[in-house]
Amino acid sequence: MTIKLAAVTGTYMGILGGYYLYLTLNVVKERQKANIAIGDGTSAIIQQLIDGKNETIDHSRYQPLVIAIRAHGNFNEYIPLIGVLSLINELHGAPSGLIHLVLGSFTLARIAHVHGLKEKHSIGLGRKVGAVSTFLTLGLASVGSFYFSNKESIHSLIGR
Repeated sequence: MTIKLAAVTGTYMGILGGYYLYLTLNVVKERQKANIAIGDGTSAIIQQLIDGKNETIDHSRYQPLVIAIRAHGNFNEYIPLIGVLSLINELHGAPSGLIHLVLGSFTLARIAHVHGLKEKHSIGLGRKVGAVSTFLTLGLASVGSFYFSNKESIHSLIGR
């Protein structure tokens, strides 16, 4: 008999890892389209200004690259923390339904956030819904981690 540790967290981290790969490849694609090897195009604009070619500068050419970089970076800023918190919750006996709720909501929130960034001025509804949902799931995972890691102590303090 095989014991599966953190099967729910492992499943979602696999899905999120795949989505992270997609976002990474999107940055590569946008860098190729903008002909930028590193960064977001800012250096190229500055060089054009220094060279006195400011009448031909088209900063909008770099906007898809900037959005792709931020979508990738923002995703990367939350994934490790939510993964660790979920792993702690799962290993300390949180119900699998709670882990599914947190990681399922988080996964949908991150996808919505990326799609909201692609809308006009990067302020689409998906970005707002994704950000708020991310904050809520992060809060729930944090409270759960504290609770499930200290469940016996908490119950002894309140007399259960």
